Amino acid sequence: MNDEMYIIFQTRTDGLAMEKKLKVAEIDHEMVPTPRQFSTSCSISIKIMEKDLREVQTILAYSPNIKSRGVHKVEKKGFSLFSRKKSN
Repeated sequence: MNDEMYIIFQTRTDGLAMEKKLKVAEIDHEMVPTPRQFSTSCSISIKIMEKDLREVQTILAYSPNIKSRGVHKVEKKGFSLFSRKKSN
């Protein structure tokens, strides 16, 4: 259960307010660009580890002034930098 998850916000201000709360709670996190799947939201999001999800959800529940669009796991699809050519 150590997968990355993303807290998506309505505004940059909401993201910055949540970052302060995560620092106080000493939860490991990273401010990152919002994943493409959620690009209609604010341009920043916070990446957390799935093991911290319950604590993060509690912080959000007790912080009604912070508007989030949820905490999401992003499916990562692998790709190759090289394409294979069919041999004749």
